[in-house]
Amino acid sequence: MSLEKNTVLKSVTVYTNYVLGVNEAEEISEDGNVINSQESVRNIQPIDDVSGESGLVAELAEKLFTDEVKAAYTASLTAEPEAEESSEE
Repeated sequence: MSLEKNTVLKSVTVYTNYVLGVNEAEEISEDGNVINSQESVRNIQPIDDVSGESGLVAELAEKLFTDEVKAAYTASLTAEPEAEESSEE
């Protein structure tokens, strides 16, 4: 009987603000058969350190998180929200 624990990348979503949504599953296998799986979702922002990421996630972050994207994302965090127009009559 051999138990293994693996992290499996299920999907990566690129949102309009260049945030990456990473869906992974932690799988426990016994003799090659998955006996338990738990999914998790996390977000990676353009200003996050991605040096610890691997595979497709690191490749996407490297290509998408340009200096221009990082600057625009940082500016969006400090931007004043637009005032909503009132429709009082």
